[in-house]
Amino acid sequence: MIKNNPISKFTKEETDKFENLYGAIPVKNSKDVKAHSEAIIKEWKKRNISFIDNPNVSMINIFLHIPEDSNVFVGHVGLLVKDKDEFLFIEKYGASLPYQVSKFKNKDEVKTYLMDRLDVNTSDNGASKPIIMENDKLM
Repeated sequence: MIKNNPISKFTKEETDKFENLYGAIPVKNSKDVKAHSEAIIKEWKKRNISFIDNPNVSMINIFLHIPEDSNVFVGHVGLLVKDKDEFLFIEKYGASLPYQVSKFKNKDEVKTYLMDRLDVNTSDNGASKPIIMENDKLM
């Protein structure tokens, strides 16, 4: 946890901002991705989280649903950058892996790529598909 990291030099305000953005969000137990996205948007508004309207750069948060806890949490995040007629997705997929940049023709390709990597629940435990948010909108 960020507070227990001895080399972390974050202020309380910075730590609070981090936890505010990435903290779990309560949801009703459902497989309805749209309902989960609405709960995320509503909770972000309560937390005063907003995004700068920039047509060329957006934050992509992929939420995973944990039905046992009735919440969703950010399981992966990256930046999407529009570069002329294509999109670059910048991400760090794992702690021991370097940052990577992938090129896509459109946002549908980005979404397919993310779903292929993150839609891995085979347990039929009642979890929804991953919820992919582009800034504060369902992708």
